[in-house]
Amino acid sequence: MKTLHINVTNKVATFQARDGDIVCGNTDYQIAFTFDTEWDEHQEKTARFIWNGQYTDIPFTGNTCPVPMVRGASQLTVGVYAGELRTTTPAEIGCRPSVLCVGGEPVEADQRYISEAHRWADDAYTSAQVATDAEVKALNAQMWAEEAADQARQSADRAWSAAADAQAQASEAVEELRTELSPRINRNTEDITILGKKVTNLEQGITPDPFVTDTTGIVPVNALPYAEVVKVGGMTYRDEATNTLKTAKPTSIESRGANLVINEYKDKSGTKNGVTFTVHEDGSVTANGTAEALTDFGLRYTSSHYLTLEPGKTYTLSGCPKGGGTTSYRMAIEETGTYKGVASDKGDGSTFTANIVNHFLFIRIASGATVNNITFKPMLVEGDVVVPFKPYRADAVDTLEIPEAVQALDGYGLGINSNYYNRIDWDKRQFVQTVKRVELDGTENWSKNSYFTASSGFSWGGNNDYKTGSNSGVCSHFETKPIGKTITDAITFSSNISIVPSSDFGLDTVDKFKAYLAEQKAAGTPVTVVFILAGTIETDISDILPEDNFIEVEGGGTIVAVNENNLEAPTEITYMTKEV
Repeated sequence: MKTLHINVTNKVATFQARDGDIVCGNTDYQIAFTFDTEWDEHQEKTARFIWNGQYTDIPFTGNTCPVPMVRGASQLTVGVYAGELRTTTPAEIGCRPSVLCVGGEPVEADQRYISEAHRWADDAYTSAQVATDAEVKALNAQMWAEEAADQARQSADRAWSAAADAQAQASEAVEELRTELSPRINRNTEDITILGKKVTNLEQGITPDPFVTDTTGIVPVNALPYAEVVKVGGMTYRDEATNTLKTAKPTSIESRGANLVINEYKDKSGTKNGVTFTVHEDGSVTANGTAEALTDFGLRYTSSHYLTLEPGKTYTLSGCPKGGGTTSYRMAIEETGTYKGVASDKGDGSTFTANIVNHFLFIRIASGATVNNITFKPMLVEGDVVVPFKPYRADAVDTLEIPEAVQALDGYGLGINSNYYNRIDWDKRQFVQTVKRVELDGTENWSKNSYFTASSGFSWGGNNDYKTGSNSGVCSHFETKPIGKTITDAITFSSNISIVPSSDFGLDTVDKFKAYLAEQKAAGTPVTVVFILAGTIETDISDILPEDNFIEVEGGGTIVAVNENNLEAPTEITYMTKEV
């Protein structure tokens, strides 16, 4: 077993160069660490090994750790971390290629795998050339090429270099096609106008994109190039503390910029390890010089400057100058706490899905790398599309106030779920109602329902507006529950709307129950019910929607429906391209 030595003093890890370089493809290396006293309390540590833009973490106890097999690398970077949280600087170990890393003429069996890889790549190249839908087919071609390379590497170790050549061949073909058709492929980065103002495709003869609907209320516009907000609605919630109903009634729509990178950086203009960084007003950063050591320029890098993301969402980082790499320069995102890398942009963008909230965002210049006045333009957007750089905007780009006459419509802002809510259909210029609000006063057709056994229950008959069996609704004074014999202090929406007061109310007859409803109404605290309508009501409101009612949206930005109580509402945004 070959032992390499790394000394750790004051958290600085230094490789003992006398041990020599690692020869790739071997598994008989180990590292003996010498730690100073501040590491005495940490018997359990983790070594991180980084090469070719990837890393492997290996937990170990004591001072000795095995080295994973490294292939095709010129440099191995090693560091250690432990506890919450102690970590070292990275130490750099040189790597030499082994015989398996050097090209040669393989034997017949391996040649078969190489031929298959080339054939797959040729098929991908042909598919890309004949693509009628440039965006989809080009991306498919690239995917096939990557699969070809992976299968070739798995089939025979000595075929991996040929597979990489095959992937490069297909990637070059895809890039040529992408460049040729870039006006169409990149058309989704155009700024657009939505709400009441029509737009048309800039390209003739393009098949309109399919309809895509998102009901989250905060929607990335970069999904498709041209869009309209078709339905803007609200939601109704029960406030149990006050026995009232609150609505998420939209009062305005905001257009926000695409870039999520707040340009108040942790590091400022200055020189670090021989590299001069200049921060510009728009948030871009110019780097110039030769790095005397591994150098990070912190963009969002401390607790007061973390990059905060929503777990489960997909994001794309871009803005690193072309030609970057792990041995030169790049822009990267790591998770706080674990320092796990999630994105590394070397000039072509990097898409990832967030797993936690807080992240580090930084520019990294490799030790010994020279950068000649290159400019990084940090850009992070929701979705998987690389969007051209635009500066971060702290405030909404544009705000559309929903007319007061619209907000005053009876039933505006009411909703039960994402399928049933009253909304404004801006495209048809209609007020669409699927739910209704009623204040009960005891005059309704109530009858005692003996189905309920826990306490007296009363059902509302003859309500022709109610959608029978809807199983959804909300009430100010009673919790909505699924129908069941033993439910109590509840309202249920089944074949009829039924209310089951608890025995504490003492409402054991229909007359007593009706009197209770009348008393609540007279006291100004009516028992209020919102239920699904048996049929949809569509009312033309062209007279209260101005013709010039529109909002500008930055390409790749977001639109948000703002409501009076800042509650979640199922505003529906439908994306579409206009017919040419």
